[in-house]
This record gives sequence, C-alpha cells and structure tokens, in this order.
Amino acid sequence: MSKLYKLLLVDDEEPIRTMLLNFLSRAKVKELIDLEIKECANGAEAWDYISSEGANVDIVVSDINMPELDGFELTKRIKTTYPKIKVILMTGLLTDKQFQKIVSAGADGYIAKPFELKKLLEIIKGLLV
Repeated sequence: MSKLYKLLLVDDEEPIRTMLLNFLSRAKVKELIDLEIKECANGAEAWDYISSEGANVDIVVSDINMPELDGFELTKRIKTTYPKIKVILMTGLLTDKQFQKIVSAGADGYIAKPFELKKLLEIIKGLLV
C-alpha cells in the first residue's frame, strides 16, 4: 500500500482548478500516486486551510497571480511556518525576475503555463516519493 499524500491545489481560475483536479484524480486511479486533494480559490483561503491543518498538508500546487494573497506571499508564509510542506508554483509568464522571486520565496519547484499535465505529475512525484 502506497503512502497517501495530501495535496492542496490553489488557483483563482476555476476551469484550471477543475482540469488539474480531474487529471490528478485520474493519476490516483491509475495508481501513479495516492493523493487526497483539497482545492482553494486563492492564497488567503489556502493559508486559512493550511493554518488549520498544519502538518497534515504534504504539498501545495499554487498559481502565482491571485487576488488577496499571491503565490509568492503564500509560499513565504508556508516555508516560514511549515518548512516541510513542499510548494510548486505555476506561472503564465516566466521571466528572469519572476524566476528570482520564485527562488527567493522558497518554492521547491515551478512550472510555466501552459504545461503538459504529465510534467506537473513528474514534479509532484519527484518531491514526494
């Protein structure tokens, strides 16, 4: 029996969250990785959830540009308070400046949109398994 990992998916665009949720759920069915997935619509909602769940979250996959609390600030808060939680940031525009902000926020990985879903799964598995 494989380990159950708890993944938090954070994106303010519902169609993207739905697509990623469906893909990751299919990966679970195919026994590629055992994930329990929770979704949040923005960084503030995600931070509230993480604050209540704490160490019960293994990995966060978050968009960068969101209202209320962006992915950079969310990552900084996570890494300061719960350093064992892995964070992958998703961005639609990966410039050198953006890359430096990803690194300085403390993200464990990143992926530029649009991306192949299997690439995201490879990054998740690489950080967890």
